[in-house]
Amino acid sequence: LFQVGRYQVVSGDAAGGVATLDQVIALDPNNAPAWYFKGVGLSETGNPTGADEAFREAIAIDPTYARAFVGLGELYERFEAVAAARAVYEAGLTTNPGQPDLRNALGVQQLRAGEHAAAIDSFLEVLSRDRGRVDALFNLAFAFTESGEPRKGVRYLDAFLREADPAQAEARRVAKALRDALQTDIRN
Repeated sequence: LFQVGRYQVVSGDAAGGVATLDQVIALDPNNAPAWYFKGVGLSETGNPTGADEAFREAIAIDPTYARAFVGLGELYERFEAVAAARAVYEAGLTTNPGQPDLRNALGVQQLRAGEHAAAIDSFLEVLSRDRGRVDALFNLAFAFTESGEPRKGVRYLDAFLREADPAQAEARRVAKALRDALQTDIRN
């Protein structure tokens, strides 16, 4: 039943998924993944308060379930509650140290706050734990660029372009444009 509800949520039937996940929760109220996917479904159906409650319930049940922290933080980001999102990512890292999704999300928050060195450290940690994270390569390139190290920015943009899925056309276009602009600036 859980897999059906999860599938409904991720395949676009969020309302149906929430209803199915409510059945799962009635049978097992301590099922953190069911609460998490219910939060995702509620968020997608325009119920941020319900989503907040569901993500928080998943965290209370299993603080090592990092996806719930990421979901809650992303919900806050969507409503531009940046400080609250950052606090969620930091709290998540206390029970899930080094978890790549949480660390990457915190790195983005650090980058937005102008904390370039901290952001670079976060993205490098993500890559040390998961070399396949092309989003961290992209973010690291921007962090180095904004910190005044364009050569390192170009190096990570090149790595992103080598590793990124061709289907990520828009991200690849932005990376190429930034790389070309940085290379022009470096030469001049």
